[in-house]
Amino acid sequence: MTTLPPRAFPPPPPVYGQQLIPGWENRVAPTGGGGGRFGDVFDFSFERYATPVLVKVFFTLVVVLCVLEYVVSVMLAFGTALTLAALGLPTGPVLGVVTVLVGWIPGFLVMLQARLGCERALATVRTAIDLRALRTGYLGPATD
Repeated sequence: MTTLPPRAFPPPPPVYGQQLIPGWENRVAPTGGGGGRFGDVFDFSFERYATPVLVKVFFTLVVVLCVLEYVVSVMLAFGTALTLAALGLPTGPVLGVVTVLVGWIPGFLVMLQARLGCERALATVRTAIDLRALRTGYLGPATD
């Protein structure tokens, strides 16, 4: 410990968030090899998590499928009205209009549920990464 001059105060501790505990810098920066974006999927040592990459692909796929389902349901609703009219049955484009107005709601709920599931998975993985960094920083790397 150094001796401070009279009436001098020690420097304040760093503000929260300025310094990372050793090992936390690896939370964002990839460590080691890996075969590209999807290389973590085939990492049989399970040293890295594939969830952050797969969540993006999964949610994009869910959004595309929900939009596609909405477009197809609107087309079928208007097509059904035209088919019934061609058969001589009294009908109007009411089914198509109702589908345009409220047909997006089921797709929106599916996207919302998928988003919440993806966030839950990412939170779990990030917690595991942080705990691994804490364990490595304080106890050293785990031995299997």
